[in-house]
Amino acid sequence: MYTVDSKVLAAAIDSFCRRERVLKKAFCEESGISSATLTQWRNEDYLVSAKSIKKLETYAEMSLADFIAKYSDDVAESVSEEDRDVMELREELRRRPETKILFHASKNAPASAILEAAALIERYKEESKYK
Repeated sequence: MYTVDSKVLAAAIDSFCRRERVLKKAFCEESGISSATLTQWRNEDYLVSAKSIKKLETYAEMSLADFIAKYSDDVAESVSEEDRDVMELREELRRRPETKILFHASKNAPASAILEAAALIERYKEESKYK
């Protein structure tokens, strides 16, 4: 399970289409994300896959975190603080070459597991010679 809320992402895509004046049909064709998938996200019937996130990031030419930050103003309240923290952490892991293995390991992990792992690493740094 990925930590991004499917309903929030669908709302951000709706907002993107409105603001950028992109027809949903054109968005779906160009991004490779089907309209059925968007409907399933809106209804919270379907989890957001890493493959769909990659398609969105490629299409929008920005990270998922940046996309949601830019286009989810009207739904920002529905993204929990924990989800924002996890999204920021995953984005940092994705961008830094030395931490890519952690990014891939967190692919389908729930938010709680990712935050526990981060806390464990912080404790290890404090207790070890790698301060």
